[in-house]
Amino acid sequence: MSALIELLAKLRDPTLPPCDLTFVAEDAAQFNNEPEVVDALLSLLNHESRVVREGALLGLRGARLTFKVRHAVSALANSDESLAVRQVANELLERRSEHDVAE
Repeated sequence: MSALIELLAKLRDPTLPPCDLTFVAEDAAQFNNEPEVVDALLSLLNHESRVVREGALLGLRGARLTFKVRHAVSALANSDESLAVRQVANELLERRSEHDVAE
């Protein structure tokens, strides 16, 4: 099984405990230009566990900031119940904005 297929299976596994899912989401950063991985990470931004939402944001580091991604991250930055998630979301948006200006 390829690493990408294995990663996607783990990201979509509803039985994976939040702590494990968080690490898988963070590791997904190495594949974050794959549309299926980005979609899986975006779906985790709605997870009930704040650590999973934070892990999904970290997995999106370096991903292309499409309208869909920016919209989802902005929503967390503005209204997530967790201060840590809001901070990571804002950092991701700021870092990507700086990167976009530098290009």
